[in-house]
Amino acid sequence: MAPSAMPATYTDAINLAMAAAPEPRTATGFPRLTNQQASGLIMFAKALQDHASSQGNPFAFDWYAYALAALGFTKPGDKFVMTAAQQATPYARTNELWHELITIAAHLDAAKIPFWLPRDPTGTERTYKTLAQQAWEEMKAKHPSDAKKSSGGKTPTKMPTTTTPPPLRDDGDTYDGGDVHAKRAPSNTTPGPVEDPTPPTTESGGAGGILLLGLLLWALDD
Repeated sequence: MAPSAMPATYTDAINLAMAAAPEPRTATGFPRLTNQQASGLIMFAKALQDHASSQGNPFAFDWYAYALAALGFTKPGDKFVMTAAQQATPYARTNELWHELITIAAHLDAAKIPFWLPRDPTGTERTYKTLAQQAWEEMKAKHPSDAKKSSGGKTPTKMPTTTTPPPLRDDGDTYDGGDVHAKRAPSNTTPGPVEDPTPPTTESGGAGGILLLGLLLWALDD
């Protein structure tokens, strides 16, 4: 890729990634995500949050709430759904997650943080499991009553899992993650403009894969 094609900002990168992502789209035009794909983007945004904090420019991103939605945890007492079927299920907070990525990009650009790829944003089975483990550690540390309830009232030890899927919900921006913690993270900046997400003419490996491919090309370009 020619150096002139390298995005100058995080906003450019997110806009280009969304424009290149394949069908299907949500009603508002964002690329649809599965729970597994969402896990990669949540971990990616979390890494950006850690990077921005290390640069003295923190921003709000409730990764835990977004993780619970992907993991099928909708109310206290639920368990994490670790099946392949759950990972392939449409992510219920797709629109909100893309909005968050746009807002995060705008914050990083406003803070003049140089474009950088902190981690692989592709969602995989391994990424999904890693997100589940991190969410479980967060629950034990900050929401111990939920952890205990999910552990059958016993002292939490092993991460509670199930093969029973939660009720299917795919209503994008209106979904709040059920009755537990999942709420919109406050936005500290005004998102930049989003380019019209034109469908690609060739098949692709999904939104996370498109984002990874593009970001790697830009990050590795001389």
